[in-house]
Amino acid sequence: LADIVRLRRGETPDDCRPYKGLNPTLLAQLLPCYAFVDLLVSIARQGILPVWTAANPTARRSPRNHKLAQQYLPAPLKSIRRGQVDGTYLIVDVKMLEHWDNIQCSPFGAVEKKGIDPHIEIRPIHDLSYPVETSTNDRFYTDCAPDIIYTGVMILASRIERAARDNPGTVIKLLKGDVKTAFRHLMVHAEHVRWLRATIPEGNTLVIDLAVPFGWSGSLVFYGAFGRAIKTLVSSNSPATIFDSEDEEPFFGFEWVDDHVLVEPDRADRLEIAEATLRLSLLAVLGPTSINDSKFSSWCTKLQVLGPIWNTTNLTVSMPRENVTKWLDRVMQILVCATVTKNQQLHTVCSRLKTARLSDASWRDLEWFRYILIYGHLKELPLHFFGALPCPDIHLNMDASNTGLAVLYPSTVKFIQLTFDAEEKLLIQDAETSGFTINVREHFRMALAALCWGEQVQIHFIMPHVVCWRDNATAVTWINSLQSKIHFHRNQPRHQYYSSCFQHSTVGAASPGFLESHG
Repeated sequence: LADIVRLRRGETPDDCRPYKGLNPTLLAQLLPCYAFVDLLVSIARQGILPVWTAANPTARRSPRNHKLAQQYLPAPLKSIRRGQVDGTYLIVDVKMLEHWDNIQCSPFGAVEKKGIDPHIEIRPIHDLSYPVETSTNDRFYTDCAPDIIYTGVMILASRIERAARDNPGTVIKLLKGDVKTAFRHLMVHAEHVRWLRATIPEGNTLVIDLAVPFGWSGSLVFYGAFGRAIKTLVSSNSPATIFDSEDEEPFFGFEWVDDHVLVEPDRADRLEIAEATLRLSLLAVLGPTSINDSKFSSWCTKLQVLGPIWNTTNLTVSMPRENVTKWLDRVMQILVCATVTKNQQLHTVCSRLKTARLSDASWRDLEWFRYILIYGHLKELPLHFFGALPCPDIHLNMDASNTGLAVLYPSTVKFIQLTFDAEEKLLIQDAETSGFTINVREHFRMALAALCWGEQVQIHFIMPHVVCWRDNATAVTWINSLQSKIHFHRNQPRHQYYSSCFQHSTVGAASPGFLESHG
């Protein structure tokens, strides 16, 4: 099999590159200080060399393909034939299995593409997580992959605000770029493609992935090293390094898998040079077929990027109405069902997922999520709440003990004083068992204040930032983590954030020298 793969790719002793679009010499020259440059050069020269926890595959028997792949069979076959032409797949007669040993077999699935009839086109997905415990993904040694940590979209909010602040009177614009068939630029070493095969019984066809496929747990991280390299090239350049310009401010680069985002002030020819830099970086790292022109946006002040709609004029971010409607429909569908699958969508893709009855806590979470979708402030949210928070508008001083709670609202000369009743005091005495710990009581004060004073706050503030001060730093960390197995703590955030979405406020816990907020 490995020899046939090398022949199909045109690998020779003089040029053993599995994908001719990657240039190892150019990568080494352009990225000498890049953390993963050696990995990029190695992949360009010989393909990805995964490490497996088993010497040989064990799942040789061909499993049944998933329901959606069978239902719309002509569409995935069309995609696979296209992949055969561009070198993504090696397709042979299924009888070749009689001659090739040690080949892992996994089922094919399929996922519908947005706005496209699945009878016409559908995305084939190689389910490399089946069979359980002996699948390709189970056998993949993840420590051999690069440690790529993606930066959240909060950095976009910070960049837009900073650019607007540093360039008063100048329009700030965004541009979104996209890599064409991103994963397909990275080939797997010929000796390792035996872990990536599937069959289509209806066509007596054996399909072997030659490039990193959707469905393999290593695809995202190995591609991430290339995506990060593109961002590195963009961020290390400025108009002065590309053209004859006095503008030495580096470009802002952001990447999320195969999406690349630029946020720049519209001054002189900076926008044109920034876009040219991104395109040149794509070509330099991934080769001549890497640019997806159909998904390259123009420069604009309002653009949907990675889900939200960003507005650089109003300095706001919104969730598209159609997305909110879709999420609300899904939540309502689950709430009226007696049972659900692990993922309500996956039952059409993977018939092996069984149904399960939701717990009471899950029902309450779904109800809370439904309220957020209906009443939450999901449109025109100020960027300073999405990125770095502004200075607090309201300060509340709080304390908790074994006898009760106290909350002070100094600017209005108001307070809340609550004395625990006998039942609550018994819970406190047995706090380790009951879960009514000091941290829970600290959090309870925040929910109580939000419910008591939330409506009054709306009269004087629009989307206020409320900080609750306390002397327990441990409680601050615990509260802001939003994670707990204690049922008291799971319920309090529901009440607090339900109030926040009506009051359009952001509430956070803090102690002297330590401030974190959420809302």
